[in-house]
Amino acid sequence: TATTRLRLIAEDNSIGGHLSAMTVKHGGIDLFESKMAELGPDPLREDADANRFFDKLESSRFKAKPVGLALMDQNTVAGIGNIYRAEILFRAGIHPEEPCGNLTREQLQTIWNESVVCLKRGFETGSILTVDPKEGLPEPWTRRYIYNHKSCGRCGGAVKSWDMANRTAYACAGTCQPLLIKGGVSALPEARQKAFKAAKQHTSFVSHCAPEPKPTKKK
Repeated sequence: TATTRLRLIAEDNSIGGHLSAMTVKHGGIDLFESKMAELGPDPLREDADANRFFDKLESSRFKAKPVGLALMDQNTVAGIGNIYRAEILFRAGIHPEEPCGNLTREQLQTIWNESVVCLKRGFETGSILTVDPKEGLPEPWTRRYIYNHKSCGRCGGAVKSWDMANRTAYACAGTCQPLLIKGGVSALPEARQKAFKAAKQHTSFVSHCAPEPKPTKKK
């Protein structure tokens, strides 16, 4: 197609995939293994070593780094993009600006567990679905909790969005994702303070990556 650079099909035709990257580099098993070695653990894999993820976020190099930035680093954890970052952290009850050094091992385990749940559901359904149907949230919160929403379906608080390394970060400004670091925003590094202070209530847009279903017409 006009956008597909490489089409991968299993030998038994059980599964296939289209790669639309700008550049495709072809090589043997050595290339594959070298690239795999550069990636963090993949929550989709049964043999993923979560301790590699914990160790990196607990290292001195990550102490002041916002957890929201860490989750987008493919060398730290593989497979999490911007939408999943927003939803995983919401489900974990952790603010994207929370410094990694302020997180407990229990909180890191929760982030990992929620990553596994969300990514596996996405793989199985072919859609980014993160809302637990058991919560019984009404539309428009039947698919995602805060990504591209103006308000939180749980507490009713505003959903704030702001820039984080040229990507949009999201967080519930109500009761679901409090910033726990002692001193609050003023305790963050200056650059992060400036970015977060520019946060505004999110204005929804038409998302092609995670489209919302058309509202159900009342009879």
